[in-house]
Amino acid sequence: MNNNFRLSKQSKKQIDDEKKVKKTLSILNILFILLFALILLIPNLKLNLQKNAVSEIDNRMLTEFPKRDESFLPNLSNFYSDRLGYRNEIINTYSKFNNIIFNEMVHPTYMYGQDGYVFTKLGRAAKDYDFMKSFAKFLRELQDYCEERNVPFIYMLIPSKTTVYEDKLPSGFAYDNSRIELLIQELNRLEVNYLYTADPLIERRKTEEVFNVQYDAGHWNEYGAHYSTSLLFDRIKEYYPDIKFAKRDDYEITQKLETSLPVSNFEINEYVPLFTHKDSDYVNDQKYAEEIQLDLQNRHYRHFVNKSLQSNAPKLLFFHGSYYREDRDKFVVNSFAETMSIHNYINVTNFDYYFNIANPEIVILTSAEYATTDSRFPVTQMAAANLQPAYSNYENLKSIQASDKAIEYHPDEDKQLQNVTVKLNMPEKPKAGYLLMKDRIYDMKILVDKGSISAQVTVPTENLTHEAEIVFIPENEENKIIQKLIVK
Repeated sequence: MNNNFRLSKQSKKQIDDEKKVKKTLSILNILFILLFALILLIPNLKLNLQKNAVSEIDNRMLTEFPKRDESFLPNLSNFYSDRLGYRNEIINTYSKFNNIIFNEMVHPTYMYGQDGYVFTKLGRAAKDYDFMKSFAKFLRELQDYCEERNVPFIYMLIPSKTTVYEDKLPSGFAYDNSRIELLIQELNRLEVNYLYTADPLIERRKTEEVFNVQYDAGHWNEYGAHYSTSLLFDRIKEYYPDIKFAKRDDYEITQKLETSLPVSNFEINEYVPLFTHKDSDYVNDQKYAEEIQLDLQNRHYRHFVNKSLQSNAPKLLFFHGSYYREDRDKFVVNSFAETMSIHNYINVTNFDYYFNIANPEIVILTSAEYATTDSRFPVTQMAAANLQPAYSNYENLKSIQASDKAIEYHPDEDKQLQNVTVKLNMPEKPKAGYLLMKDRIYDMKILVDKGSISAQVTVPTENLTHEAEIVFIPENEENKIIQKLIVK
């Protein structure tokens, strides 16, 4: 009986212990669920709702909250994945884990190729052949605009790292560059004055890296930038034989250690070349910076003045993307008396606006292969550029005085740029309009708003004169209508 009592007592204690264990496990399970729910909840509470937000880790605009249409649900999914709180930290941690454990790069912007080379992540090859034809046509229109005004125009197509280092792409990757091949065919057919540096860079990389192995995979390095710019200057010298180009001996070339990929915390350890000019004499004169019109997403603007070259070097209007940003425009601007440097893409569709301000003696436009897309150069805006013929086409037309009374313009003395707008008392929209001031001819934009016709042009304040003429060309081109302008 005592034995039975001891067994019963032991069983009861065992049951109590099991209950305690189950209760503890239940509490732990609840705590784990609560912790897991909290982990899920916190990023949602930190959802990024800022408008026009830019992702630092993959260098693009974050998806905005979608409109309620048939694509609402998939766009909502993109919005949520882009805007989730701590997105950058999550991606960085996950990328670091995969790189250390599996030697794999899991990143929204970059991917590993062969032999440790890093490339920007590639998706399915675009087949935007119609865009390429439209872009080539637009370049020809820009070239015609410049040549009618006796200004040389050069287009420079910059190859991507994937083109120059195709053999270093991931094993088995089929690289399709047919869209660029079509663009080159169109440039040749339309006789656009262009330069494509893919083959020279492929040859050059046999002796030195023209793109870094890992750092800044989306752009050439300073060796590649300097060499390609030397080829550009070979073309420029066809128009300005005496122009100077800074050779390698004119720079101090050092090595800089980079420990992470750009717009990323992905760790690397690579020394990259850095060129510093030994004797430059240009300054960044930002007098138009607060007033000049720029696209909201492409706001890079610099205006260089080279004091030592003021009298004997041409003035440059330079449209470029990121290959010539981050101080790499130094390879270009040191050779010109003045350089107006404009972030291209949508801005270039406002070409005549910048041409009026810069009064250039040569125009250079560059674009990288991967950035030559409809999203960067919208076809609709290229088609709407509406570039006027040069005034020289109409100089000999019979003149008709619009009015004996001059139009008065009162400039804003606090401004570096004057937006001159004139309302037109005309039955129909004229074909073209010009402002003749001093020894300059400015193309005017003809605007129609609710039946009201006006002409507008932007002129540097320093170029204003007391008297000027506005000339309008009717659609029939039978004469030219002249209106006097008085600047008060």
